[in-house]
Amino acid sequence: MKFHILLLLTTLVTGGGTAFCEPVLPENLAEQKASTQKLTPHQDGMLVESDPIYAPARYMFARFEATEMSAMKIDGIESLLDVEKGASGRIFLGLVEPTEGVLKFVISGEMADAKLRSLPIPEEFDAILAKDEPGIGLRLIGTTHEAAAIIDDVVWWLDKTWKKRKLPKVPKFHDEFLSDEPYSAHWFLDDTILYGGWNHGEWGGALASIDLGAADSTWVQLSGKPIKDDSGIPENDPVQSIVSARQGELWVATGSSHMGGTWRGLYHREPSGKWQTLIHGDSGEDSGELKPFISAIDALALDREGSLFLLAGSAGIYRMKDSALEPVIAYDFHSHLFDQDDYTIGSTPSEIAVARNGDIFVSTNCLGILAFRKTSNQWHGKQIVFPKQQDKKDDPEKKPDADNPPTQPGSPTEEK
Repeated sequence: MKFHILLLLTTLVTGGGTAFCEPVLPENLAEQKASTQKLTPHQDGMLVESDPIYAPARYMFARFEATEMSAMKIDGIESLLDVEKGASGRIFLGLVEPTEGVLKFVISGEMADAKLRSLPIPEEFDAILAKDEPGIGLRLIGTTHEAAAIIDDVVWWLDKTWKKRKLPKVPKFHDEFLSDEPYSAHWFLDDTILYGGWNHGEWGGALASIDLGAADSTWVQLSGKPIKDDSGIPENDPVQSIVSARQGELWVATGSSHMGGTWRGLYHREPSGKWQTLIHGDSGEDSGELKPFISAIDALALDREGSLFLLAGSAGIYRMKDSALEPVIAYDFHSHLFDQDDYTIGSTPSEIAVARNGDIFVSTNCLGILAFRKTSNQWHGKQIVFPKQQDKKDDPEKKPDADNPPTQPGSPTEEK
């Protein structure tokens, strides 16, 4: 372990090592008004959630070979609202006929040629569809079941039939916790245990769980623990990411950068329930097993083999290998600045995902997608942007013609 820690420190300071060299990116990256957010591996590329106000569609498709993202059409769904992971593969939530408010779930396996099949829809979902903006209160959550969704404070999960559970009020875990906004969270449903990770920025956050299978269960706080307590994670830090490679296991990243300070954490829950503190840093001090680590952790991702990848905004991308962090790509994702009328906008990464073929994708607030591919032991990077003609804000006062509803722009790619 001491050798791994020394290697990590040397690499962070010098940037040495063949695999950890600066990726080839254009000198002048193009600014994008639309931000890119959640990433979901799809075929040999990535489904990209984007800012629906600016972007051509809520979900776009990006692959390394392309210079622009393209609109997607999944099994006849006219408007794709959300994408998540279930036990059998990807879960797609969308409207079949947006003008009539008909909702349709479809689910596919991991192979590109897997057939899609529709899942039954609970009758209670109809009330959500009757709203003026269908889908706003309904979102999918990652699960070990076939599918799971959350509507306001009710969680639904599909085993052989749909089950539901109303969540009790989220407690005020600490003085600054924003309990009035309890459902702005990262969710993961492992069997009947629902994990919620809250991110309230500079006001902190929390990690907690609840057993949906027990009618009288309450929230169990898993954050705010002492550093050596193996029953949860330390501090009350914003939760940035929750991922799981197998039932009972969790990887949780926490932290933020604010007013020159950097708070970061990486914690692992073993299937036995024991927690490990791998990274725990407060500005210049580190007390985790993998130290020192100088960057905030923006997001986590798993590849097809279950290997963990870390997006560390100012330092680059790392992979967990043999109980140590292996540097993969050295790049400062915060290094790009763009002048606006009276202020300057800086680039910020938000999500990371690994495609089936090993390509790495990073979503950003103003650079579209940054994609990386390894060839001949060398990583190469490129920018994938929104279609140029669509990179503009729609007029919020302009009403669509009822006789000619707007169509999804771009040339859709039908999944077979």
